[in-house]
Amino acid sequence: MGFWTAVVALAAIVMFGLIAIARTNSKQQDHSEERLSALEDKFDRLDADIRHRVEVLERIVTDGNASLKREFEDLEKAS
Repeated sequence: MGFWTAVVALAAIVMFGLIAIARTNSKQQDHSEERLSALEDKFDRLDADIRHRVEVLERIVTDGNASLKREFEDLEKAS
C-alpha cells in the first residue's frame, strides 16, 4: 500500500466516523425535542389542573354554607 493510498483510506475512515457521530447527535437531538414536548404537555395539564383546583377553593371560600353543603351532598350522591 502506497503512502497516498493510506492517506485516502485514513481520510475515508475519518469521514465515515464524522458522519456516524453526526447521525447519532441528530437522533439524540430528536429524542430530546420529543422529551421536551412531552414535558411541556405534562406541564400544561398540571397547570390546568392546579388552576381548576384554585377556582374550586376560591368558590368554596367565597360561597355561603348552604351552597357548600349542597355541593357536598351532590358529590355524595354522585359517588
